[in-house]
This record gives sequence, structure tokens and C-alpha cells, in this order.
Amino acid sequence: MDDGWEEFVMRGLCGLAGLATLATFVPLPANAADIWHVFSADASFAFLAVVDEAEVDEAEAYYPFSMDCSTDRDWTMRVGGLDHVALGEAIAGNEPPVFTLVFDGTEDRFFSQYFPDLDFGEMWGEWEYVARWSPGVLDLMLAAKETRVKGPGVDAVLPGGGAEAIGAFKVACETIEATSE
Repeated sequence: MDDGWEEFVMRGLCGLAGLATLATFVPLPANAADIWHVFSADASFAFLAVVDEAEVDEAEAYYPFSMDCSTDRDWTMRVGGLDHVALGEAIAGNEPPVFTLVFDGTEDRFFSQYFPDLDFGEMWGEWEYVARWSPGVLDLMLAAKETRVKGPGVDAVLPGGGAEAIGAFKVACETIEATSE
């Protein structure tokens, strides 16, 4: 092989490696087909999630935002897809990883700010915020035209039009709460 050909091949391989590396650090745009969907397996557990409409019936669908309520464990909210670089910079700067739910541009005094645990979701290979939530947040979500999640590593608007799913989830959680008392 002559030197020109080897240089051409090496540059091509380096270029492909560079593109692959860049692709792992550039966040993907939000999917335009994301919808709210409620999953209720039984009277002891309910799950509400933002999911790509095409993946609703998939066993391993991706949920960038989800909430669950249960009779036998803490009610949990998860925020996925965190920008790990921004999150790491916040932690390195001694900034607590706090996220906020913003309803129509306004933070609610009681239900907006969350001091989450950080979890590394093995399935998708990304960091997630995990926080406990109280039922009153569902009323704010139902009343809002826009719900935004903001914090170190996340600034996302949740999809609109979820009143039916959020409402069904609220009813399921109220039933679960009533039966566990």
C-alpha cells in the first residue's frame, strides 16, 4: 500500500471515531411523539410516564419523566436524560442537585422544589433524578398549560395534552392512598 492510501484510510477512521465520540455527548432532541401514558397493573400500583407514542406497549420503553404510587413503597418521581456534564459541574461547584417543576412559568411554594437522590440508570446508561412526591402536585400538573422541569442537567418542557392520563393516574393514586390507610 502506498503512503497516500494509508493516510486516507487513517483520516477516514479518525473522522468516524470523532463523529461517534461527538454523538455520545450531544443530547438528542426531544421526541415530538412523546405523550403521557398511565399504566395501572393492579389496585396496589400505578405508573405515569412520558413515553414515545410508538413505544407505549414496549416492555423496555424509555421514560424521560415518570411517577409511580404504590401501597408498599415511597411514591417516586424520576427525571431521566440528565446532561451529565452540567450535573457534574454543578456538583463540582458545590451546588446541590435540586430540580424544580415550573407550572406555567411559576414555581409553587410547596410542590415545585425537589431535593432528589441521583441514580445511574443502567438500562439507558444515564443519570436520573429520583424524588418522592406528594399528591398535590398532580392538581398543579392538571391545571397547568405547561409544566417544565429545570435543574442542573435538565431543562425540559413536558408534553401537553396529558390531562386524561394524569387524571386517571390521580384517581389510581387516591384509591391506593385510601386503601393503604
